[in-house]
Amino acid sequence: MTKVAYVTNTDSNDISVVDLLTEKELGRIGIGDSPRGAMAIDKKRNLGYVSNTAGETISVIDLVHNTETRRIAVGLAPRGVDISPDFNYLFVSNSGSGSLSIVDLENQQVVKTILVGRNPRQLSISLDGRLVCVPNFGSDSISLIEINYENITDSQVLNEIELSKDAKPYHAYIDKFENIIFTANTFNSSVSVIDLKTQRVVDNIIVGAGPRAVISDLTGKFLFVSSEAANAVSVIDRETRKEFKRIPVGGTPRGMQIDPDTNHLLISDFTRTFSTPLSPYFDDKLTVIDINKLERIGNLPTGLGACSVNIFETEYTMTQFSTNLNINEQRKIGA
Repeated sequence: MTKVAYVTNTDSNDISVVDLLTEKELGRIGIGDSPRGAMAIDKKRNLGYVSNTAGETISVIDLVHNTETRRIAVGLAPRGVDISPDFNYLFVSNSGSGSLSIVDLENQQVVKTILVGRNPRQLSISLDGRLVCVPNFGSDSISLIEINYENITDSQVLNEIELSKDAKPYHAYIDKFENIIFTANTFNSSVSVIDLKTQRVVDNIIVGAGPRAVISDLTGKFLFVSSEAANAVSVIDRETRKEFKRIPVGGTPRGMQIDPDTNHLLISDFTRTFSTPLSPYFDDKLTVIDINKLERIGNLPTGLGACSVNIFETEYTMTQFSTNLNINEQRKIGA
């Protein structure tokens, strides 16, 4: 069994591969220019899909051999990516063209383009795959898209939900416990709570400055928000819908992912140099938080401008898996 974290490095144009069992960085995969957004993982084909923001393509990564195999043409400056539950379609928000691309993963081609608001960012998909939620950074709104799997070209915008002025939503998260969407609003330092039934904003939660991403823990007790300008992760009590703790992390935290086996929260820190005066955790690139204790327990180095993180498990042995990786400096969490 091999379990790794993939971290997209915006400024070094590559992906760090971190072994979560030995807690070491194994190497890097070179891809397109300025990779951003979370890697979408296709478990059906053992492939990863990463947006190249400085262009119009999605890099396709062979997750067994750790190589980029091709690039798929999409819209201008792609940002967010997510994948359907059946692994047949990839959804891509194109920040430069104000659109959503739907990619058929069998033939790896765009089969539908849907116009959304201005400058869309990191999207998410519902558990049943029927709804895709796109945050429009430039329009202060959320585009809710209904996906028709019987005829994918009939997929269309269901509604555009207005947020407060200058909210600038960066990430929309469709909750897995309640019929709710949470949005990380970068400019007004809040998380909007949207009732999916009424498709209206029902609450706003104040958090640390510059929120970039929001996710729930595995039990539905907490929300975690990466507060970029506060160099912290805000912790929200879901029952009271209030922030009750901030955990200091590395400089400008962005993407987050939970390792279900350890209940550790992994946060990519968008540090653009090898040390930063913005945080006491100078070497943080990937911060690790113990969710049980709600405490930072260590860090791992990655490339420059770590923007997102995702986790992949495979039955291949580490020897088989890491054949094509160039081994870089290795350092354990907490070292």
